[in-house]
Amino acid sequence: MDFSTKGSPMKYSLFFTILLVLVGLAFATQPLAVADATTQPAIITGVNPKDGAEMVFVPAGPFKMGINLIPMDQEQRPQVNSPKHEVALDAYWIYKYPVTVKEYKKFIADTNGKMPEQPDWGWKDDHPMVNVSWMDADKYAKWVGAALPTEAQWEKAARGTDERIYPWGNEWNPQRCVHSDKIWGDHKSTEPVGSRLGNVSPYGVMDMAGNIWEWCNDWYKEDYYNISPANNPPGAPESWITPAHKNQKGDEIKESKSWSVYRIVRGGAWCLCDPKCFQTVNRDWGMAPTVFEMDLGFRCAVAGK
Repeated sequence: MDFSTKGSPMKYSLFFTILLVLVGLAFATQPLAVADATTQPAIITGVNPKDGAEMVFVPAGPFKMGINLIPMDQEQRPQVNSPKHEVALDAYWIYKYPVTVKEYKKFIADTNGKMPEQPDWGWKDDHPMVNVSWMDADKYAKWVGAALPTEAQWEKAARGTDERIYPWGNEWNPQRCVHSDKIWGDHKSTEPVGSRLGNVSPYGVMDMAGNIWEWCNDWYKEDYYNISPANNPPGAPESWITPAHKNQKGDEIKESKSWSVYRIVRGGAWCLCDPKCFQTVNRDWGMAPTVFEMDLGFRCAVAGK
């Protein structure tokens, strides 16, 4: 098409006006992917100098935690993932990847410790560390000047503020995380951290679905969402004391009751095949803090700006 200056000025003025209108209509009919992208948080990274692990910043503010599940699911399980409720968290950093075998070896060397029993596939430096109990994971976190993430910190880092069901969005995509296909354990092992590039959260945190279960700091309680505080929930206490009451003799006593003997684990693992296990809101699993498994590891969190 000839865009030279020959011919009537009015003719070309009208042509460009029509062209601009058509371009505007074309953009108006496109999906809002560009607009949605601008709502995603900026990805800010740092490094923990102690173990060299890359960290991702999660800014302070509220997010929606959990999901409303009515009616009950097919298994008639307690609705431990509900109700959905708003939680506000202070700013924190969280490890971009689960702690790797290579990083854990640094901890063992520095503390004169001993590596746990290796998994069936052996120790591979770029794979997530497994066979670590909650107590050992907690020791590692303290060694690097961090802590295990609270359940709320873990979930916000995984789902962001747009209530996504998986770190990458709301639809299950079997290519985006490490998992078994048809039966328990048919995948056979973990994979290197970060190997599934699509398994990334809004903040840029990787591997928060599949590969390994991850220890959280919290004690497990099925109905904790009904009583958790709105700001920085720490999880259920290990035990609690009932209000004072009198026994048959008239003596005022307090009765201690255990709330939990398990610590929260999140994220699903390489050996599982049910998509529900990999949802950002899934919390229907906990383990005793002394337990170690080939599908269980951890990442760390650091409070502050």
